[in-house]
Amino acid sequence: MDDRFLQVDERTKKFVLSSWAKGFLEIIFPAISEERFSVLYSETKGSRPNNPVNAVVGSLILKELLRLTDDELLASILCDMRFQYALHTTSFKEQPFSDRTFSRFRERLYLYTLETGIDLLQEEMESMAEAFLDYLNIEPSMKRMDSVMAASNCKTMTRLEILYICTTNMIKVICQADKKHKGYAGNIVETFDDQSAIITGYDYDINGHSDSQFCKETINKLGHQDEATTLLVDGAYASTDNHEQATQNNIELVATALIGKTPNPVQGDFMQPYITLFSSETSLGWK
Repeated sequence: MDDRFLQVDERTKKFVLSSWAKGFLEIIFPAISEERFSVLYSETKGSRPNNPVNAVVGSLILKELLRLTDDELLASILCDMRFQYALHTTSFKEQPFSDRTFSRFRERLYLYTLETGIDLLQEEMESMAEAFLDYLNIEPSMKRMDSVMAASNCKTMTRLEILYICTTNMIKVICQADKKHKGYAGNIVETFDDQSAIITGYDYDINGHSDSQFCKETINKLGHQDEATTLLVDGAYASTDNHEQATQNNIELVATALIGKTPNPVQGDFMQPYITLFSSETSLGWK
């Protein structure tokens, strides 16, 4: 069998198998669903064969995990046996990646999202997170949710990245000309137990998108839970409709009195003893 990994010396094999690559190959790589991304590619017979989607998606995961640029990622795949082993490409005569592989894949994802409103990569990450819950043996009945503002990071971008982001944002502004906003809001869902925690859901929208709206959408996405589930949120997520919707899906929506706004100074002074008491007696692990 023409597999480079089988042909390397035992010392190299030992280093590869004792690195992160082995866990990635055995746990993360098999969880990637190629079928999900089939809508991005031509079904016409005789068309050029596509790069293996699981390898491309796996590469993008490695890029984020290891904080690499596209160029650094490509160089690592071409030159580092660990990357090839992790992506199951050691048997390829030539690595199925080029300097345009990742940008073209992201472009297809982006255009598909514009056309359908469906973020395939988001769906894949959330699906994989559910699989990891089983692997890590995390009890799925406890979740917490919070939002974060996304600020500009143009100072750390290259000129090409700034041009790309500006063009992308211009298109979004044109498509949403009647909606004035500045920046974006991200919403994160974390599943946790006494031992571990993992992010199992996320979303983002313009910063005018309220926490209450995120809450409604998250409950819809979670759907009806087979086991009673608790969702911990701050006060901005709570509403009568959201509580009712959660109850219908076997979810207990537990909201604190904190809503992320600057309090009235008189009310703040009055409530401080009670807030201190609550903080000292409650340990949710939030900072």
